[in-house]
Amino acid sequence: FLPGDVERARHMALRSMEDAQEHELTRALARSQRLLGRILAASGHPAGADVYFEKALGIFSRHEMRLDYARALNGYGVTLLQRSVRGEPAFTRGLAYLQEAHTIFVACKATIDITWVERILNHYNYENARV
Repeated sequence: FLPGDVERARHMALRSMEDAQEHELTRALARSQRLLGRILAASGHPAGADVYFEKALGIFSRHEMRLDYARALNGYGVTLLQRSVRGEPAFTRGLAYLQEAHTIFVACKATIDITWVERILNHYNYENARV
């Protein structure tokens, strides 16, 4: 900060802190929505799961939280594959979400996430080859 402009520097520092807190709350909200999507999908409520996954994806995308976005794509993709049949639009969308998540995981060098999504994709590619 410039000498003699302490009040402006303080204001800017407070503003930066508030922005950081806001983004952390945003991340926590979207992560909770992603978790709710997984819970609802596992408990047999696909419509509710879709709503929460899509809300989480929207927040992660708007705030450029790439790794969280990819993890939401991964979770949503898996639930779409689990509840649909090959050839259905939901199945195709699920595979596309997993492939997009994989691309982001590679770019972020998220090794553990890459391993998980590759196992899922390999399983479904193997399944596709058998049909």
